[in-house]
Amino acid sequence: MGRRDRFAHCDSRDANHRAVVHHGDDSTAQLRRHSLGDTSCRAAPTSTRPNLTYTLGKVTAPTSIPKTVLLDNSAAAPDLGGVEGGVPGGVAGGQLGGALGGVLGGTGTSIPIPPPQQPAAKRIVRIGSSLKAPRQTYSIQPEYPPLARQTHVSGTVVVNAVIDEHGNVVGARALSGHPLLIPEALKAVLQWKYEPTLLNGSPVAVEMEVTVHFNLGS
Repeated sequence: MGRRDRFAHCDSRDANHRAVVHHGDDSTAQLRRHSLGDTSCRAAPTSTRPNLTYTLGKVTAPTSIPKTVLLDNSAAAPDLGGVEGGVPGGVAGGQLGGALGGVLGGTGTSIPIPPPQQPAAKRIVRIGSSLKAPRQTYSIQPEYPPLARQTHVSGTVVVNAVIDEHGNVVGARALSGHPLLIPEALKAVLQWKYEPTLLNGSPVAVEMEVTVHFNLGS
């Protein structure tokens, strides 16, 4: 029975029920039966729930972890013909383990060239009782510092001088003296010259003390 037919059937039953009540032919029990009626006359509720359609995707989670994984070697690096352990930039046919820039065909067992030896430090002999001081051949007097002259500073500066095998003063260091007089004393001593000093017939460098005098009257 369709929905429209069910509503038509219920309308006819309601009309009969009204007619029975109007005429009063039936008893109270009959009226109760007609009033209760058939439950099929009640309108069926309509559903408003939308009709949804679900589609399962193709990607599913794995049920277990694989023990081995296969790799696609189709995109592997091309083989350039090198050998394992080679040096980038090497030449074909080179010796495995050879040094970059080595001689082709070398055995690799050559003895490395030792570094050049540093020249031995020159021996400096201290002038003493067994070695006489060399004779001075050239001397220059120091300039008197203007500030020392204005402040009436005078005195002697003791200098330790180093003289090489040729008699030239190559080093000077002040041992004592007034600070205003020391710079000019060292400048003068470095210009002095001496005769070469011989030790066992060979010229040697010597070290000795010299004095420089500063007098206000000079």
